[in-house]
Amino acid sequence: MKTQNKSTTAFGAIHTANARLLLPQSAETFRIYKTTHADKAFMQHLQETVKLNELMPQIPQAKIDIWEELFKLATDFSTFSGKTGFMITNKNTPCGLAAFTPKHLDIICTWPIETGKKVPYAGTVLMKTVFEEFLKSKNNFLKLTAVTNGPFSNVSKFTRLGFKQTGGENYATAMQTTRDKVINVLEQLNEKIQTTTLSSPQIVDLFSL
Repeated sequence: MKTQNKSTTAFGAIHTANARLLLPQSAETFRIYKTTHADKAFMQHLQETVKLNELMPQIPQAKIDIWEELFKLATDFSTFSGKTGFMITNKNTPCGLAAFTPKHLDIICTWPIETGKKVPYAGTVLMKTVFEEFLKSKNNFLKLTAVTNGPFSNVSKFTRLGFKQTGGENYATAMQTTRDKVINVLEQLNEKIQTTTLSSPQIVDLFSL
């Protein structure tokens, strides 16, 4: 999926890093962008052009509906003031968004760029980015709420990334991890994902991808 809109002039995403999978079965690469309020028009464009039901036709519509709600939250939150937003691309195509504060992961959402195929490790690349940003703060705990009625098993994914359940109800599970656990998990992720921070981050017009 290519996304272009020649009429736009407002942009502010910052290309901060690149990531590469260090796996025998996959050598996918990603670009990592920090999003800003100036990228609101691009996020609206994503809402209008990413068709999850067409990209993953094998998933029941009820699950797609929940996924679409999460996707909209991700595109909205990623440009909110007071939140840090990151977008990743694979093959120069957006495939994931995360928005968070130093203490709380508000939303993380990934989507396919080819029909019927998830992007390998897209969510893990995003979580690695979130963890690295979290460690720049002085906070000892990172919290989130995992949706349990979506198309994929988020609770199990977050559990593998070091989070523990602390409560929840109505298809939402509260989870939390600690600073020490994040450090340990990052050591493991570094063996699978190589992230290279750019020495000179570049402001990018996302519509030019």
